[in-house]
Amino acid sequence: QYVVEDKPQARIGEVIIVGNTVTQDRIIRRMLQQLQPGQILRYPEMRIAEKDLARMNIFEMSPEMGVRPTIQALDSPGPFKDLLVKVNETRTGSLMLGAGINSDNGVVGSIVLNERNFDLFRLPTSFADFFDGRAFRGAGQELRIEAVPGTQIQRYTISVREPFLFDQPYSLLVSAYYRDRIFDEYTEGRVGSRVTLGHQFTKEWSASVSFRAEDVEVSNIAVGAPSDYTDAYGHNTILAPSVNVSYDTRDSFMRPTEGGKLEFSYEQVFGTATYPIVNLEGSRFFTLWQRPDGSGKHVLVFHSQISWAGGEDPVYERFFGGGYSSIRGFEFRGVGPNVNGFMVGGQFQFMNSVEYQIPVRANDNLYFVTFLDSGTVESKIGIHDYRVSAGFGLRITVPMLGPVPIALDFGFPIVKSSTDRTQLFSFWIGMYR
Repeated sequence: QYVVEDKPQARIGEVIIVGNTVTQDRIIRRMLQQLQPGQILRYPEMRIAEKDLARMNIFEMSPEMGVRPTIQALDSPGPFKDLLVKVNETRTGSLMLGAGINSDNGVVGSIVLNERNFDLFRLPTSFADFFDGRAFRGAGQELRIEAVPGTQIQRYTISVREPFLFDQPYSLLVSAYYRDRIFDEYTEGRVGSRVTLGHQFTKEWSASVSFRAEDVEVSNIAVGAPSDYTDAYGHNTILAPSVNVSYDTRDSFMRPTEGGKLEFSYEQVFGTATYPIVNLEGSRFFTLWQRPDGSGKHVLVFHSQISWAGGEDPVYERFFGGGYSSIRGFEFRGVGPNVNGFMVGGQFQFMNSVEYQIPVRANDNLYFVTFLDSGTVESKIGIHDYRVSAGFGLRITVPMLGPVPIALDFGFPIVKSSTDRTQLFSFWIGMYR
């Protein structure tokens, strides 16, 4: 004779967190939304929560040493089981020094201070808080201070990002910046700030609203420049609210091999001039071949972008084509409307690119690319002078220096306009440590 006994499912009792000497408990608990006291204990959700804690990138991760965030159900009589959450604090601040050179921006240096576990309101109570790493740390915010001096461009930025505003699934990014750029036609200086409030609806869908405030100074205008430049001389004000919606299924942010991203944005600019800016951009990645171990992936990439700015847009907000990240085979800002030899930009752009990536080594640190770029920049909506170029290039990654620090491309214009400026070779070289 058998007796079938229906035992009640175990439920979560107390959630105990240990090991967080700097990080606040609430920062960890917001990763445990499916593991609240009183809920039914499900072990798959415990494993998901462990991965979420690891993705925060503020705790020690050494899988080969068995060190990582863990969640364990403690044995106890009765239907309730306590959960023990173990984490190990790690160094979350970094100072990166580097230099780079590319065909679009010349020679640049870089100094970046980044803190991934910043706390804006955790003021030091003594000098010991600085030495122990407690001052301004522990709230899971991100602080980034960046200085990029260069021969043609310089940029200085400070930003603070709160990924869970008021412990809710909303993010807040506040940044202030100064940028100075020397173009062939003029010098442009921008001082401004941007505030962005975002929300992640699902793993794929997200949206944000932003507000941009800038002072744009146009100076050192070349002799003989058309009114597009002379009318913008001096200081110009930009006050611009915007909305952004994106759908992202990429398998990696560094080098995607599957999935894609579709992003739409609308910005309405007020100030010295009034005009809208609309942008729709999409990318799709396909793995066509890979080694049995999953390395050496041959990736086919499609990318398209269509943008439009309203009729009153000034020259410093217009679109220009050409260069490393645009239509290769043409100079940076070498594609678009031309007035008396001066590139004046356009209100409409339509860009397309197809690229095939072939790894040379199994670790994907060296791979060959072939590409077909095409597109146009027009003064009004329409396609009149559509450019096409084809070429090949090389990507070299030195792991300790970051993703794709060296990119070399040879582009050959197939279809071009008589006023376009061509460029056979484009390159980007960056180094950080």
